[in-house]
Amino acid sequence: MDGGLWDMLDAQWYVFRAVVECKGFSRAAKTLHMTQSAVSQQIKSLESYYGVSLLERSGKQVSLTAAGQQLYPHVLRLKKLYQQARESVQAVREDTGHCLAVGASLTVGEYVLPERLATFRRLHPLIRFQLQVADTSVLYEQICTGKLAMALVEGTVHRQENVFVLPCGGDELWLVASPNMPLPGAGVPLPFLLSFPWVLQAKADGTRAALEAFFAANGLDCGMVNIVMELNGAEAVKGVVEQGGVIAALSSWSVAREVESGRLMRIKPQEGTIRREYSLLINRAMYSDVAGGTFRQFLQKSF
Repeated sequence: MDGGLWDMLDAQWYVFRAVVECKGFSRAAKTLHMTQSAVSQQIKSLESYYGVSLLERSGKQVSLTAAGQQLYPHVLRLKKLYQQARESVQAVREDTGHCLAVGASLTVGEYVLPERLATFRRLHPLIRFQLQVADTSVLYEQICTGKLAMALVEGTVHRQENVFVLPCGGDELWLVASPNMPLPGAGVPLPFLLSFPWVLQAKADGTRAALEAFFAANGLDCGMVNIVMELNGAEAVKGVVEQGGVIAALSSWSVAREVESGRLMRIKPQEGTIRREYSLLINRAMYSDVAGGTFRQFLQKSF
């Protein structure tokens, strides 16, 4: 089919669909900002091309003939194809130079996201990021106000009307100590561990919240923990634990290398594994953003 004939049919299919959807020539003409005679001429040309009547005219009412009923679904599929083509091109346009403002809670931002951002960057080199690492409560507020498009945080979060909360993987908390501590590596009851000094992260941190929930689930009062130090950030906690004499709970992402190298010893409590979930917070108004949607799908698949 040459370009001229394609352009002609494209216009006639468009008019045909409008007449069917508007159920009349005059209403279709108003919708298309055309004269009624121009609409009629386009339909006549289309019927001439196919050599068959497509519309049954009865006064102001219009209905599809048998041939028109066969053509109409194909015209609708063409409309859908046009929409998909436009969205694909739009995705490329929005991909170009797009800057996505995302947030991450402390452990996620330091140990989980960097490698994934690098991988995503190789797949979508035109999308730029502004990453903010902060406490979950701070990130949640910025999602609500639209300052961030999305944030990956530790733990579960109560949703609000303008915030989507999607599950997005998780991690384990490992209890760690210096290898010089007089402790076995596995099967240690929590009450026994509570007799030792602990270094914990700040109260607002998701790691601490998950640890306290694990204690409570096993009938232990968090007030029983002998906390000798509270620090911000996993690196600071690890530095103290390596000196010996204390126990800490840290994300497996943050201590895997130290445990593997022997700088830290992992202690497996008798009560089982300490798991926690991650939540992906998304501002509802930004949910349909093309670049954001691409990154959201990437994160959910990567976990």
